[in-house]
Amino acid sequence: MRRKIACLLMIGFCPSSLLAGDFQASMIYARGTVWVNGHPMPASTAAVFAGDSVETKAESSANINASGSSIVLQPNSLVKLDTGWIILQRGGMSVVTLSRMSVRAGEVSAIPSSDVETEFEVSDINGRVQIVAHRKEVNVGCGSESARIGEGQEITRDESGHCKKRAGAIAPVNGNPLENRWLWGGLLTGGGLCAWLCPGGGPPPPISPWHP
Repeated sequence: MRRKIACLLMIGFCPSSLLAGDFQASMIYARGTVWVNGHPMPASTAAVFAGDSVETKAESSANINASGSSIVLQPNSLVKLDTGWIILQRGGMSVVTLSRMSVRAGEVSAIPSSDVETEFEVSDINGRVQIVAHRKEVNVGCGSESARIGEGQEITRDESGHCKKRAGAIAPVNGNPLENRWLWGGLLTGGGLCAWLCPGGGPPPPISPWHP
């Protein structure tokens, strides 16, 4: 059982045969001051779960790696994790996903239109939500209507719940997460840890303190 928990902490790298059930876990890699569930992270790397909240402070950022998805939180952002969803409460984030990881921000939803690698950004600044597509297409629900945006397009929601689409999407603030050396360093480190933690390896580390 302890081995299975350890492998769940490294969900992107451990054998799928050990991941049976509805249990969902992700890894977070912090740069600067990052809080989880209202408390500062005790280390730069930890496990987070559905129902957890993650907050980045000024001049800080975080990478959240779930199975098939990578999320980069920009400074001064607050999100809540859910199964298959990330709820953006303020700030901004970039998403690269192969598993149709979706985002909600207020009344707006952003859902990749296919299972191919999709990259998009979502921001909620003072109640103004903006969705920007950088790779493939994203379905956006604005409340009163929905629309689809492709590469280089962006959408905002007006006060009546209609989608306002235009071309000329801005470049990602933090760059492509797949080209982020720090992210890949975390992924490679996680892979090495799983090789040690999963069957045939040593004992697992303690579970994150906010999940006894």
